Amino acid sequence: MVSARRFERWMRFSAVLYCLGGLGFALMPEMSFALPERALLTVLGLDWEPMPRTTVYHWATLAVSMMATITICSVLAGRNGQRDRDFAIPVMVSKGVSSVGALLALGLHGSYAVYLLVFLTDFPLMLLTWWFWSRLRNDLLAWGGYGVR
Repeated sequence: MVSARRFERWMRFSAVLYCLGGLGFALMPEMSFALPERALLTVLGLDWEPMPRTTVYHWATLAVSMMATITICSVLAGRNGQRDRDFAIPVMVSKGVSSVGALLALGLHGSYAVYLLVFLTDFPLMLLTWWFWSRLRNDLLAWGGYGVR
């Protein structure tokens, strides 16, 4: 089934992406947002203050934990799309929650480009994952194989 192969490829690509992101948060917590934020401000020509620097990195532990979880879910979903597609659901939830959280933070806490950066990264990843997942789900429903393990 073509939709299953596409879904599997997307989920394997996602696993690599999330693993690299988690390594970035773990090894370079300050730079994992500072460099992309600076680039976004330059590209969009925004005159916003950069996010404040921190010496407390508990957020990095949480970010690495989340990235490890969605990496594993992506690996599991990418093994056999027809059987394991629903491992993508936690990935979509994670990316959706971070997207909404970034927009809320942007609205409530001021104009830090890092919030816009998180939204512009995570929302498209959520939509793409949903798109591949829903194509596979629709094909399985049409085929009569949804829910069969």
